[in-house]
Amino acid sequence: MSTADLSLLHQALDLLEEREAELLVWGDTDGAFTHADIISLFTRHLPYEDAESLLAELQKAAMLFSVPTSKGGTRYRTRMAEAVCLFRHQRQWFRNQPLQQARTLVADYRFVRRPRNYPKRELPAQTVLSKWVDVPWMNEIKRQALSRLIGDFFIAGFQERSTERILRAWHFHSHHARVKEATGTIVCAGTGSGKTLAFYLPALTSLLNDIQRDNAQRVRTLALYPRKELLKDQFMETWSKCRELDNQALVLTGRKIRIGSFFGDTPFNHQYAMKDKDKDMPFDLLRCTTPKCSGQMHWKAEDIKAKKEILRCSHCNHSVDSDEVILTRVSLMKNPPDILFTTTEMLNQHLGNNQTNHLFGVGIDVTPPPVVLLDEVHTYVGNTGAQTAYLLRRWMQLARSHPHFVGLSATLSDAERFFADLVGAHKKHVALIEPKFHEMEDEGAEYLLALRGDPVSQTALLSTTIQTSMLARRILDTKRKKSCGTWGQKTFVFTDDLDINNRLYHQLCDAEGWRSRGQNLYVAKPPLASQRLETPKNSHKLTLAGQNWRIALDIGHSLDENDRAIVARTSSQDVGVDPRAEVVIATASLEVGFNDPSVGMVIQHKAPRNVASYLQRKGRAGRSRTMRPWMVAVLSEFGRDRVVYQRYEELINPEIKGQLLPMGNIHIQKMQAAMATLDWLSMKIPGSNIWSLLNKPQTKRESLDHLDRMLHLITAVIEQHAWQLELEKYLFYALRITDEQLQRVLWSPPRSIMMELLPTLKRQLTTQWSRMGQPEADRSTGRSPLPAFIPSALFSELNLPELEIHLERKFEKREHLPFIQGLKEFAPGRISKRYAVYSDNEADWLIPNNFVPAMNCVSDVDFEIEQAFGNTWQPECVIECEGQPPIRVIRPMQVLTRALRFDQNLTEKSNSQLYWHTRFNPDDQAVPLPIPTGPWAEILRSITFFTHQNMTPLDVTRYATHATASLRNKTKQQAHVNFRWVEHGEPVGVGVRQWVDGARLRFTLPPNLLQRLRHDPAIQRALRTLYFQHRIKREPRFEYDTFTADWIYECYLAAVTRELVTQSSLADSIAELKTPDGRRRLADIADTLFQADNIFENCEDGEDDVESQELQQNLRNLFKETDILDLIDRHSAILTQDLSDDVDFQDWLQELLTTTLAGAVKQTSHLLLPDVDERGLVVDTELNDEVLDVWLTESEPGGCGIITRMEDVFHQDPVSVLNLFMRSFAVSDYEQIDYNLFEMLSRLSSSSELQEALNAIRQASSHLQRRQANAHLRALLKAQGFALSHSFMSVLHTRVLRPGSQASHDAQMLAYLNAWRELEDKAGYEIALNIFAHTQATQELPDASVIKVFERFCKIQGMLWQRGNAIRRSVLSYYNPFKSGNNLTERLLLSSLFQQTACSISISESDWLAQLHHAITQHGFAELHIPREARHRIVEVISLVQVTPIEYFGLHLYPRESAVDYQDGNLVLRFELAEALL
Repeated sequence: MSTADLSLLHQALDLLEEREAELLVWGDTDGAFTHADIISLFTRHLPYEDAESLLAELQKAAMLFSVPTSKGGTRYRTRMAEAVCLFRHQRQWFRNQPLQQARTLVADYRFVRRPRNYPKRELPAQTVLSKWVDVPWMNEIKRQALSRLIGDFFIAGFQERSTERILRAWHFHSHHARVKEATGTIVCAGTGSGKTLAFYLPALTSLLNDIQRDNAQRVRTLALYPRKELLKDQFMETWSKCRELDNQALVLTGRKIRIGSFFGDTPFNHQYAMKDKDKDMPFDLLRCTTPKCSGQMHWKAEDIKAKKEILRCSHCNHSVDSDEVILTRVSLMKNPPDILFTTTEMLNQHLGNNQTNHLFGVGIDVTPPPVVLLDEVHTYVGNTGAQTAYLLRRWMQLARSHPHFVGLSATLSDAERFFADLVGAHKKHVALIEPKFHEMEDEGAEYLLALRGDPVSQTALLSTTIQTSMLARRILDTKRKKSCGTWGQKTFVFTDDLDINNRLYHQLCDAEGWRSRGQNLYVAKPPLASQRLETPKNSHKLTLAGQNWRIALDIGHSLDENDRAIVARTSSQDVGVDPRAEVVIATASLEVGFNDPSVGMVIQHKAPRNVASYLQRKGRAGRSRTMRPWMVAVLSEFGRDRVVYQRYEELINPEIKGQLLPMGNIHIQKMQAAMATLDWLSMKIPGSNIWSLLNKPQTKRESLDHLDRMLHLITAVIEQHAWQLELEKYLFYALRITDEQLQRVLWSPPRSIMMELLPTLKRQLTTQWSRMGQPEADRSTGRSPLPAFIPSALFSELNLPELEIHLERKFEKREHLPFIQGLKEFAPGRISKRYAVYSDNEADWLIPNNFVPAMNCVSDVDFEIEQAFGNTWQPECVIECEGQPPIRVIRPMQVLTRALRFDQNLTEKSNSQLYWHTRFNPDDQAVPLPIPTGPWAEILRSITFFTHQNMTPLDVTRYATHATASLRNKTKQQAHVNFRWVEHGEPVGVGVRQWVDGARLRFTLPPNLLQRLRHDPAIQRALRTLYFQHRIKREPRFEYDTFTADWIYECYLAAVTRELVTQSSLADSIAELKTPDGRRRLADIADTLFQADNIFENCEDGEDDVESQELQQNLRNLFKETDILDLIDRHSAILTQDLSDDVDFQDWLQELLTTTLAGAVKQTSHLLLPDVDERGLVVDTELNDEVLDVWLTESEPGGCGIITRMEDVFHQDPVSVLNLFMRSFAVSDYEQIDYNLFEMLSRLSSSSELQEALNAIRQASSHLQRRQANAHLRALLKAQGFALSHSFMSVLHTRVLRPGSQASHDAQMLAYLNAWRELEDKAGYEIALNIFAHTQATQELPDASVIKVFERFCKIQGMLWQRGNAIRRSVLSYYNPFKSGNNLTERLLLSSLFQQTACSISISESDWLAQLHHAITQHGFAELHIPREARHRIVEVISLVQVTPIEYFGLHLYPRESAVDYQDGNLVLRFELAEALL
């Protein structure tokens, strides 16, 4: 099909999809076109085309389908709409199971279709080259090279600017080899926009010119990657581009441009490659370029034997010789390539290797590369980024080079500063190149779908992901590509956990009818998808159940018993991607840079861990501009997933915030100083390979001489001042740190260079690594040459102990895991699939000898530590507990797991959790710091820092005494087992004692404080339902079944709230539910609150009395039990009574306050140090009577520099740190959005200007019109005082301005929001979104079927957004790996406790500045109120306050702004005089 024809089809497809999206975004998947609809649409919008033939062409290209319908007649949907419909109605339908028993898998969904946005490519080679005449950095050779590389294609404006910048920079750096400062270019653009070309156009052009000038064999471009997976994909792309210049290169230089890779898999020489005798060695960096050949490139066994470095295709005659690609390390060293691909890890380990470091431009008479490429720059964040930044500085010092760095990245805020910090350049020498707004154009579309798993059907979320993956493969193209590339052919499924990754891989293989053995698949049974094949007999049933996959047949899938998807897996356990695979299950290892043009869908299982990672994954699909990629997120109803689903805008418009690199982290500086010391030693010992010398015993004479020389050097540095100064000077320039930082690195504990590292190295060299008289016993078995000072890999943590995992297999198998992770992975009774690499039948767990679970009861089992850990454990300490016998804590070195025997019939839903204890043993020498005056002074008594730097580290022991396991068998019986760790029958703790840096915040919580909170009506209203839920969960009946307790709570609350609409008070509603009619309605509530299952309601087959969902049936039965009804009636008083006299409420409130304060402290640490990974700190609480200690500790031992940074900041300005603490529980962005949207909708009726602005966006027919309408709306909202955050605009577009919305929907939303607030006022408690939506749906459709009520319920939920505690708790919630369960928080408690009546002044008063000054002089602080309509004056107001001094005890001092808050739409600025508060 020609490009013009395809473009016309896409135009027609856009018309149809835009109309379908208008229904789909409202939750309606039943819409379909009639034949007349389509013809009329085409006639109206494409008047010059033949509508009938266009419809036929769309069907032929598998873009439009005649879809099955229960109503009869022919109906049409596009591939997009039919796919959403099928995704929405997925079911878990097993083999040989009646369809009516198949459980639903999706409770609700959110969908967005939007145009893809790309830089326009409209510049031909000639136009570009004509601009560069008579410039020193351009010549004829470069002109020809650029013409060849661009060819007949067009490039984008940003590619032209990047090419010019890099050509200039290369010219400058190659003519000034010893330039004093590095320079940089950072190219930021979206996935698939051509960033890579923006580098390779100028780089290959300059490289060819360089070779012509000087044909010496050396590395001229160093391409650095964070991971080898990313390197692999770019290697192929570069090789292809180099081949375009072969003819010119041969004429000019007599040879081709050569590339090579240097990473872990690069064989040392041909003998190393022959380890597998007579076997070909696969080379996965290149693919065969013969059209339609699917062969793989290999280094053939006969070529290896003949010492020929040549690659051949396994299927055809294609070959690649050594004049194009270098295969071994020896060849790389002898004949360096022009472009070297390597990883940051290899650069780090081989910088001090004098046999290979000339590849990096290190060494006498070695010319360093003028240009260094850093790809996926946005992944270098936090500690990873700082480690890379110091590595680059060390390299520049050793290579005596300051090159031009080119970074390729997703869009970053403040990119120049970030890149300058990363590469050690001055910001003025770094240029940001990105597409400009006017250079962008809309092309094609992309689809974003969030599926909420159905918690009611009691199916695992993994089942939803498995079905989604099966369906994904069948709504994408086959190899025949009927749609001509409009959709892809492959799906990537991402998980964040190896255990889940393996389960998903093996279970998906099973669903597809394979038996999986590692990566090998064997045909076993028919695929489950074949059950969806339509026949005349089953067509009606399949259609009613949403299981008719006719679309797959029309796309070209046979959907029969032999139509199986080829499934593959990629993780740290299986490297590489099988090119034949159609569905690839992957962990993070695949998210960066793998560019397969046939990937058409990315599925994310559960909420992504961070925005950068999510963007990377999303970018794997739709690499070609004409493709319409899918991004599907499968989310559960619980935890973070629930928050992400409710805020699905953040999945659609994610934003990578500006990143600060923690360059001041002393922990990283010391690790890098240790590595730089080894760099210095390598420079002083020519020919040596330092890491290798220290890593393994040496026997060669030359190596022993090197060790001898090293010992002399170290002794000289320790004993002689001149040598010490030389090392000091080297470290100063290599790390570019301040003199003060350098002195701390050299002398301050822990791990100082002079006091610890060099003496340790000297001792090891002198004693030949002896321990207890045993030579070599002190040598590390890992990769690190000095494990106490240098991590085993650049991005690994230091000092974390590991556990050796013994796996029960045919052959002995051992793995390693970080200590705490290993203990949690193998908590007694937990079934792990982390190492189920080979087969789904593999599962491992840790259990006592001869353990058999006793079903349907609770049992206590003693677990002897020798059976779990052998005899390799070490005693750690003894914990004394008041009133209890002391407990010994032991630290195991290994875990002796067992293979799960399948005759035990246990399901994978079995789980177990360790019960952790933490003992803090603070150093008495640490001095508590006083707290300055302020609203916090009454409650926060002191802050104490415990650090290695001050010789007062915190002694922390974390240990588990027992584990609680919940085991299920396949007949749905359950066993609850409490495993207790014992040694010879005596209880012990299993854990670790560590010395860490930490801080203790001591709060006092006197009884009058809790009383004040208990009597606060706003807090009672906010907490009633949470407390009600807590009391139900605490019932002994639900000790091991909190899920059922949650369902009962939700059903009862929904029933009470529904009654409230017709009753005069809440008490009457509760009383009504005690009547026989009320009891019946309570029993029925689950039918409409959760997804209905009875899809055959109007089925003529006479099967209309099908069972409802199992859980709904269980709930119906539970609500008939007297015990349950008595329990609910007993606790329902909580919803109406005054809670201030409830003693249990006081205890629960104290616990809630404790976790909330801990959450606020953790949040303060993030606000204070935004560059620190949130897992770097752990927050714990200890409550003794009225004293609450909140401990903030580093998760790694030895002092990582986070707490010391906090201490420095606190010493400098304690008031601003405590202001941040206050800000941590202020009104969050999402609470403000709720208020702002409500305010905006309320104004619509009286503001015709606002109505018109919204309608202008809705009616915009072109990209330009929409942009202009958006700009007008933003200006209007800004003028009316609305804060236009990214989140607010995002919610505005996805909720208020969604496709198909009208002014009537705005009125409807406002009516709902008003009704919701009125209902809450009547109830006296906060009502969650799902409860309100259910109440409203049942009111609107009193007599409708359960299916119709549930659909309306979902629609109302989709229109509105979360409010109340659901949003408030997400701000302060935190994760503590040593605490089970969610840490419930409520920021209102802190707002109430820490409120301080500040003097309030409004700027509407004429003398507001004088009043403000007077108040600040009196109290040290004051609040300034700016009404919404005066917000445009904010800059003027702040400037005026900050430049006008206040007279304070004879001094002229300047106030500062300490906080910003919102109150009822007004902006509140708090100003303070720091000097008055200290």
